[in-house]
Amino acid sequence: MILGIYGSGGAGRETKDIAETVNAITGRWEQILFIDDVAPAGARAGLERIGFKELCGRVPPDTAVITIAVGEPADRKKLAARVLEKGYRLESIVSPLASVSPDSSISPGAVVYPGVFIGPGCVIGGNCFIMSGVAVCHDSALGSHSVCACGVKIAGNCLIGESAYLGLNACVKEKTTIGGESIVGMGAVVMSDVPSGVIVCGIPACIIKNNTEKKVFKKA
Repeated sequence: MILGIYGSGGAGRETKDIAETVNAITGRWEQILFIDDVAPAGARAGLERIGFKELCGRVPPDTAVITIAVGEPADRKKLAARVLEKGYRLESIVSPLASVSPDSSISPGAVVYPGVFIGPGCVIGGNCFIMSGVAVCHDSALGSHSVCACGVKIAGNCLIGESAYLGLNACVKEKTTIGGESIVGMGAVVMSDVPSGVIVCGIPACIIKNNTEKKVFKKA
């Protein structure tokens, strides 16, 4: 089985390191490669890099699985749909250095970095991206395609909507809901529910504007 890491930027290279650690223990994949539709074909960080169109032309769907490795929730959702449409399966990559309760569930396509804590009763949606130092405490749920940057802390019984983005070191109070496609700014402390499609920042977190562009990372 081949593992394709879709995205060869910073998130892709970090995901590659985790995947190689997992593979050294499990031998799950015969080959790991990068998929990138923007960067040129060739080599990247010691791996082959090809476009998705080339992958589809030479690697049958029953011989490869794909993990999305980009930090933009909207792009994660779009790329996952493209992968599934062509018949490939999404592959979860969970670092052996993460603490994951056996009473939690992680859906296909999720990436879990080293140093993550996922408590009992938690549900991690498909294609989520959870970076180092994140804590998702008991009975909380992350919607599909959501992203938690390094150091995010989510208390118990919280609900994070689909395609939400929580910035570096953001904290979420227990029994709080964050709506889909919302952005929580870095260092924000969320003390009450956040509606869908907004951007919140500060301590306590307050709405500063609507997320009309549905994007976290904007070109200068």
